Amino acid sequence: MKRAGAGRMLGWLAFVAAAGALLAEAVAPVGVVQSVTPIQLARWIREARSGLEVIDTREPEEYAAGHIPTARNVPATRFDGVPAMGHSTVVLYDESGVAATRLAAAVSPDGSVEVYVLERGIDGWLDDVMAPRLPDTATAADRAVFAEQAELSRWFGGLPRIVAVEPVAGQAAESSPARSKRLLGGC
Repeated sequence: MKRAGAGRMLGWLAFVAAAGALLAEAVAPVGVVQSVTPIQLARWIREARSGLEVIDTREPEEYAAGHIPTARNVPATRFDGVPAMGHSTVVLYDESGVAATRLAAAVSPDGSVEVYVLERGIDGWLDDVMAPRLPDTATAADRAVFAEQAELSRWFGGLPRIVAVEPVAGQAAESSPARSKRLLGGC
């Protein structure tokens, strides 16, 4: 009698485990949103990666002030997905990456397109591609990494610099839209 009860219990546990696995598979998201660094995106653009679509989800005025080369503007306020015809990779960006992450799931609900969000958004692009800086106290290894970053920066018309570690006293921080306009020049 004890043996029969144990067998039924094991059968029941197997059934519950199988049902749980099926349920988990049914509700699991199909596509996974990944992030891409500004440097990697710059490489993809320079290489003219096949199937790449870069989408700026900021408002048209911000886009007009400056955007990543090859990007098209689809504002978050009017975003209802992106037709992925012919695109195997879509990169979304905004000011910092937060809103683009929320929109990413709408790009490829079936998982047929690789969806990326640009790390740190346009601010990351400006920092890492258009105006990368290396401290004058950097190690030889850091200088070697910076050499590739500087070459990419120049390819996009950026201005890589080696800077003094001590900040300039009294220099005010620049707003993102003003910085975009200055560094991207209305690309």
